[in-house]
Amino acid sequence: MKNGRILAFTAALAVTTGGFVLTATPASAEQVVVHATDVPTRVIRYADLDLTDKSGQKQLKRRVGTAVFDVCDGSASYATFQSEGFCQTAAWSQARPQMARAIERAQLLASLNVKDTEPQAITISL
Repeated sequence: MKNGRILAFTAALAVTTGGFVLTATPASAEQVVVHATDVPTRVIRYADLDLTDKSGQKQLKRRVGTAVFDVCDGSASYATFQSEGFCQTAAWSQARPQMARAIERAQLLASLNVKDTEPQAITISL
């Protein structure tokens, strides 16, 4: 019965949105919100952070934490996924390796005294 309600709500949502790609204004300049075909995605930008220092790393973790919460709260079609707690686990599983690579890259480039010119962002998509 519960799954039927979720399915009905999802169908109603799809009909009312007309299948358009939805975008929302980001809460901060670091996040971009994209809902393509009801797949919540967040892009967390960190070019303004110094990831060679602990405070920059903490700030990145806070931004990712906010994005994980948002991505798991972002789509009615993920209601069951969210309610069972799997969404946040899956989102953090995607984010942690990207965070580690970003920090390692920042430290390596700093040790070589090279400025990073690559796009600096972490993407979470479920």
